[in-house]
Amino acid sequence: MSTDSAVILLAIASAIIIMLAAWAGHLLYKVWRPAAHRPGQAGSSDHARSSIVVLARAALAQQVDMSEACIRIATLLDYLEIDATGRRAYSTIYQLSEATVHIPRWQQWQDLTPERRAEFRKQKEALEQAHGEELRQALQTLLDIDVWK
Repeated sequence: MSTDSAVILLAIASAIIIMLAAWAGHLLYKVWRPAAHRPGQAGSSDHARSSIVVLARAALAQQVDMSEACIRIATLLDYLEIDATGRRAYSTIYQLSEATVHIPRWQQWQDLTPERRAEFRKQKEALEQAHGEELRQALQTLLDIDVWK
């Protein structure tokens, strides 16, 4: 191998190493990004709280399925790592969430036959009706407490 070929190969190898190092730096930044963007930190906690308020209002106004709102609110409450007392206060939300989480959503819902969708709708409606007043009270409580505002 000539000296010129060795220099060219060395330059190519160096360029590849530099590109890989830049990519690794980018990935490292994503892992160690600023604290305000990490789960469990103040910025994302505020976003979770405001999402809970939006979902609770939408569910109470019947703009979104009660069961869908409960699934999302339960997930957000878990994200906020509420204590056992808070979890008991919203037990109806958790119950409906757990009872309906098996129902397909998004594209999986679209792929269902109309008959199967009707079956799942009946299940959701029965659960929502059985826990209706308790759910409305729990959702209203989420809106009433100062910590969410």
